[in-house]
Amino acid sequence: MSERLVHTTEKTFSEAISGEEDENKGDHIVKNRNIHFKATAGLPIPLLLACFAALFISAPIPAIAGGQVPFNASFTTEFTTEFVPPFYLRVFVTGEGNASHMGRTSAVTTDQLINLQDGTGTATYTLTAANGDTLVVAISAINTNIPGGVMFEGDYTVTGGTGRFEGATGSGSIAGSALFTGPNTGVGSFTLVGTISSRGRGH
Repeated sequence: MSERLVHTTEKTFSEAISGEEDENKGDHIVKNRNIHFKATAGLPIPLLLACFAALFISAPIPAIAGGQVPFNASFTTEFTTEFVPPFYLRVFVTGEGNASHMGRTSAVTTDQLINLQDGTGTATYTLTAANGDTLVVAISAINTNIPGGVMFEGDYTVTGGTGRFEGATGSGSIAGSALFTGPNTGVGSFTLVGTISSRGRGH
């Protein structure tokens, strides 16, 4: 893919829009153990059980998945590009769409950088809701050439925000495509699917 990307810097999008493969996350398995109780030092079994119950109740219970709730967003975009020696493409993207917990939302990045040799790319997107609250996501993706542009997929991580999303956390996957409409301009779309910290947790 490297030769193809280097050869088509003016007409394709590896010419890219974002990179890095999804990481697999293992499931945590919790095994139950049988606990046998017997009277000790003259204490009846019911009293011992009550003592253990009090210990379990008083122990702190961590929030499940850090208080994460589902997050989905989709955008249509327009972009411009510029070549950055020796083999990078900088991409400026503006988009409009909708996002969970945000409603009508805009998406903007000015630091998207594509490696034209291996198709990897990174970007920081600022998502802005209609009321001005923002959510910042760091994106890492890998691009695959298609006629006239690229398809891309990867991961995103929520790094913060403002308003309701101040201190927000979360992560998920990104997927989308981009097509050139001119030597340095084009249109595209992408979706985000994952989780975000619920209100009152992490922000």
